[in-house]
Amino acid sequence: RHGSLSGTLHLSKPTRFGRIQEIQIKVCAKHGIGLEEMLGERRHKHIVRARWEAICQAYYETGLSTTKLGKAFNRDHTTILYAIGRIKNDRKGREKR
Repeated sequence: RHGSLSGTLHLSKPTRFGRIQEIQIKVCAKHGIGLEEMLGERRHKHIVRARWEAICQAYYETGLSTTKLGKAFNRDHTTILYAIGRIKNDRKGREKR
């Protein structure tokens, strides 16, 4: 039948953007902030750390480009690169201690 979507959509299979939203919600709950705060403009330390954690996790779990991740987090791709770099450096610093 023309215009029918049956058989072409696999709704049970999560999309990469759906996975990003799952990560965002999970990290928000862990850090006690709202999704609006994570995706908003505020730069309070506890919000930024949660945002960076979610960005880094989404980067490694989805394989999406930094441009696409930037759109998902309402950020520029350079901000995504910065967040990933900061999390990597923080982890390296903790390993050396």
